[in-house]
Amino acid sequence: RAGPPEAPPERSAPPPWESVDPAVARLGERVFQDAGCFRCHALGSSGNPRSPLDGVGARLTRAEIHAHIVAAPSVRPGLSRSVIRAKEGFAGLSDQELDALAAYLTTQRGR
Repeated sequence: RAGPPEAPPERSAPPPWESVDPAVARLGERVFQDAGCFRCHALGSSGNPRSPLDGVGARLTRAEIHAHIVAAPSVRPGLSRSVIRAKEGFAGLSDQELDALAAYLTTQRGR
């Protein structure tokens, strides 16, 4: 079993705010719900508190969030096999859904 995910590169400030179309954010929120992301992650008081995503948009860029969603090769060394298998389930999402999910999570900056 791999250790905890590697921390993103140190930043002196949060990543810059990335403008997100409200319709895209709503789609991303629906994808978060429909894909069952709450089984492994929490936002606020909802979901699995073991892996909270509160403030993720203040720590990671949209591209970094996308890499974590799909367990891209750049983040796999910090993930367990079971987490990688779970994230492989997102292969069935369309590019639009994946982008919307990453966009929605970038809006989670200050919880």
